[in-house]
Amino acid sequence: MSRTLTVSTGAVTPMLRRDAAGRLAMVEPEGGEYATPLRGSRGRLELSGISEVFEMTSQFKPDPVEKIRVEYRMAKGANASARQVEGMRFTEIMTWTMGPKSSLGRLVGALRGAPVQPGERIDPDDYIGTTFVCTTTTSDDGKWGRVNPDAIEAGSVRLPAGVAAPAAPGDGDAGEDGGEEEDPFADEV
Repeated sequence: MSRTLTVSTGAVTPMLRRDAAGRLAMVEPEGGEYATPLRGSRGRLELSGISEVFEMTSQFKPDPVEKIRVEYRMAKGANASARQVEGMRFTEIMTWTMGPKSSLGRLVGALRGAPVQPGERIDPDDYIGTTFVCTTTTSDDGKWGRVNPDAIEAGSVRLPAGVAAPAAPGDGDAGEDGGEEEDPFADEV
C-alpha cells in the first residue's frame, strides 16, 4: 500500500531502508545525516533508501507528477572531496516512472547491468542496499548531489542478497571480453 505525501519545504522525507537483518523498514532520517557531495566526489556509494511516492508540481507542469526521493550514502571515499562526506547521505528527486529513458529506469538498468525493457515488472525497492563506484555530480547551483547512471563504473556493482542481475541476451560466456574492470574497493565490505 502506498501513501501519497505532499512535499513541504525543509521537511525530511521518510525513507524505506534495509535494517540490520536486510528487511525493508520505513525510517525518519535525522537532518544531520545529509551532506551534498562536491562535484567530482568519487567513491563507493550505496543506494540506501527510496521514499514513498509523493506529488509535486512545477512551473512547467501545472498538474502534479508522482515523484520519489532516491537516497545514497557515501560508503567509502576515493578522493579528498568524497572523504569529506564519507558516511553521509544525499538524495535526488526522480519521477516515479520505470522506462528505458526515465531517471529511475536508467539507474535500475545501470545497477543490474541490463537496460529495463518495456513490459517488464521491476520493484525498485529490491535495489535498496546496492553498492557501486561512481563519481558524483551536482545540480547547476551546487545544492543537490546527483548520480549519473552512465558514470557507474563497470564491474563495481554489488546487488543485495537475493537480487540477481538479469541474464543479458547471449550471456552464458561470462568473461568473453577478457574480464571485468578492476573494482577499486573490491577488498572492502
